[in-house]
Amino acid sequence: MQRYWPQIRIVEVDTIRYLVFVKKNGFRRTIDLNQVEDVCGIYLFDGDKDPVQTDMPNIDSQLGFYFRKK
Repeated sequence: MQRYWPQIRIVEVDTIRYLVFVKKNGFRRTIDLNQVEDVCGIYLFDGDKDPVQTDMPNIDSQLGFYFRKK
């Protein structure tokens, strides 16, 4: 992912329960990982749109759709 999308910042976590995404307008979106039925997941977030959960088999297409210019 870093090779083809170097502008994307990657944050890896493994010992937390909540993810808090803060949008550019100040709105917060909190995700309780105990409520997500996925032991390993990826969230895409650009600061404008809501975060989107994806997985490795779909990452190529999801990156293109989520981060494409408007």
